[in-house]
Amino acid sequence: MMYFQYETPRLLLKVLHTDATEKVLEFYEENKAQFEPYELTRPKNFYTLKYQNASLAYEYDQILKQKGLRLWIFPKEDPEQIIGCISFSNIAKGPFQSAIFGYKMHHSYQRQGYCYEACKKALSIIFNDYHLHRIEAKILPENVPSIKLIEKLGFQFEGIEYECAQVNHVFRDHYRFSLLQPNFSEKNYDNPLY
Repeated sequence: MMYFQYETPRLLLKVLHTDATEKVLEFYEENKAQFEPYELTRPKNFYTLKYQNASLAYEYDQILKQKGLRLWIFPKEDPEQIIGCISFSNIAKGPFQSAIFGYKMHHSYQRQGYCYEACKKALSIIFNDYHLHRIEAKILPENVPSIKLIEKLGFQFEGIEYECAQVNHVFRDHYRFSLLQPNFSEKNYDNPLY
């Protein structure tokens, strides 16, 4: 069964549609300096309402088709404030049962355990509700906080994908990590602050 909102002890994780375009654009604008050194090359019109509206409409369609999932993160004490998002893209069914995992957290909410808490819940959803087997994450080698988080979540380092994706218009090497469904159990997480 597909749900459009989930809860953790401190957070709400929501699927958003185009009525949230302004909030999403505000989130990206507030975190531009934080995100861009690690993000895939963005189109020139990324920071526009038109682009974000189209992106939300596309992602919503992908969610309905179970080809992708983006959950936007809100603190329970301020349920209108986007503080991050988690995505599963390229969901493959059939013999693969896999997806690519990504996450972002507002600079004001980092290192308080929010991203860990949200990712733990999102992984539970993708394994238990979507019945996937393998989740991959690709991270720039210098993104040490993200590497620490992914390892804390139980992902294993698999190697380097050489020049696998453009970041700021330059093809960059990424570390590849994976988490397999048989190795995931919510009871393995003690929710330490990250």
